[in-house]
Amino acid sequence: MAAERLAGWVDEVIGHGLNAVFAHSYGGVITLNATTHGLTINDLILLSVPAEDTRVEWRNIDRVLSLRIHMDIVLLAARRRQHFTENVEENYIPQWFWSHSDSHDAELWRKDKYPQALGLIPDI
Repeated sequence: MAAERLAGWVDEVIGHGLNAVFAHSYGGVITLNATTHGLTINDLILLSVPAEDTRVEWRNIDRVLSLRIHMDIVLLAARRRQHFTENVEENYIPQWFWSHSDSHDAELWRKDKYPQALGLIPDI
């Protein structure tokens, strides 16, 4: 239901697809599934998103990046897969058993230059 509402909201308010979406945890699962309801996205950045078996219309996404920690304890506790096997460029923060929210920590993004490392902006 959330995926359908997201796709409908984007269509109603924006009127076309989205250039970039940063989605954390299960928000990423909802965003992926919203593509089956017509949502189109240029760049989808998944932050600590579990690799659920959800329906996705991959043709509606130009590029999908994933940034996560190795062995996310939250996803381990939920018994969820921790990497995608297709259509997603997996990237890892170089630390193990860290916080589930580190993938969207602004200081970490600045320090490790993730926008450049992920190809979201040119390396200056």
